[in-house]
Amino acid sequence: DSASAGIGGLVGVMNGGSIKNSSAAADIVVTAVANSSESDSIYGIGGLVGLIGSSCSAPAVSTSFSTGTVSVTNALSADGNSAVGIGGLVGVAQGDVESVYSSSSVTADFTGKASGNAVRAIGGLIGVSYANASDAYASGGVSATLGGVKIYGKDCLCGGVIGAGYGEIYKNLYFDKQTGNDRNLKAVSNVSEASCCGVSTADLTSATSDKIKLSSKFGFADSAYPYIRAFANEGASDYALYSTLLSVVTTAFDENDTSAKEGNGITKPITLPSSLSLEGKTYSLVWLAGANAEIESGTASAQCSKDYADYLSLTLSCGGFSRTYSRLCADTGSFEASVGNVKLEYSLVNKTGDKKMDSALIGVLIKSVSPDKVITSDFFTDCSARSKKLNNILVTAGGFYIDSNLPSGYEFELTAKDFAGNTVDITDCGENGSYVEIGSGNYVSVTISIVKTDIPWGLTSLWESLVR
Repeated sequence: DSASAGIGGLVGVMNGGSIKNSSAAADIVVTAVANSSESDSIYGIGGLVGLIGSSCSAPAVSTSFSTGTVSVTNALSADGNSAVGIGGLVGVAQGDVESVYSSSSVTADFTGKASGNAVRAIGGLIGVSYANASDAYASGGVSATLGGVKIYGKDCLCGGVIGAGYGEIYKNLYFDKQTGNDRNLKAVSNVSEASCCGVSTADLTSATSDKIKLSSKFGFADSAYPYIRAFANEGASDYALYSTLLSVVTTAFDENDTSAKEGNGITKPITLPSSLSLEGKTYSLVWLAGANAEIESGTASAQCSKDYADYLSLTLSCGGFSRTYSRLCADTGSFEASVGNVKLEYSLVNKTGDKKMDSALIGVLIKSVSPDKVITSDFFTDCSARSKKLNNILVTAGGFYIDSNLPSGYEFELTAKDFAGNTVDITDCGENGSYVEIGSGNYVSVTISIVKTDIPWGLTSLWESLVR
């Protein structure tokens, strides 16, 4: 009554043995995940291994890494007792994992919701873990959406390291909170453990940071994420050495580049390291842009178009090996979406032709959603009032939901603009209202237009209460 399947950059399904001193540099693209007729089905998609079975040796995967991207689209709903896990390194792990890392960015878009006891999870390292994990980190971004709108909670458990953890021990697990797509991400979405946390890029790429406690199998260098020493020691093959080096190189973004913070390309110069030292040896790095034109200054920049179609694309070359950053700010080094107090200016406009609406008190609800809580703000105002300004609306995940309670026969239409007057994207999310996506902006102006529908009014008592 059960089925299992896995897709991985190195191994699809592991039913025994172990993996160590291994890596995968791959772009995993899955364009559909269909429901299985078996209620206990397990599907895993990972940058290195899709599914680790429970009969594997301990640890099942160690001293290994993955780099690239893991992208899943058109993933249908999960139901029964099924599990769908999507991770930068491992999709679903029923065996222990230790001393590993992933620089893969992970994205998934679902077309249906989870039901019953089903588990659907996405993580920077592991999607769903039923075993133990320790001494590991993820440096890629994590994002889950339902029809293009970000989702959390039961619909999809999202973690900077592990999406959903059901093992006994989780220790020394870290993720770069500046490449995660949401500041509210936890290392393990459903587990609280002091040694499992998000850290800044500066701390995770420092040779002397006291915030990172990884095993002695890792080495540390400035301007680089922690690396596995076995791949950089004397005697390591060129493939192992340079694959490792390319997987840990980091770049320094301008903190004032708001476009990069929103994941919409890079408008200000970024700093590119010219060399990197691993295990006492220094390696020269060559950055190429455009038609293989070498960048000599150590900096690079790209200007976004108005539709954000232009991304900075670079190729890093070292020792005859190369790594391409096709969307640099989206795949690595991007800033997290904003969270904090945002200035909101809003106004109501009566477009019904009914003057009674001018004096009616209209209820407006604003909702911010994070993995562990929902924050709501509600207020009443009338259409004839001038614009209102609110300076302390808490926004998470780069946006918020807005809804309005109106009698049958009436509905609202939304438009929004940022501080520069640019139109802000708004998505209709049904029962959740409309999602206003502001990225890292700290100001938004919203216009709520009240319009009539074809449905008869018919609710006199509700109308009278609104007027009062």
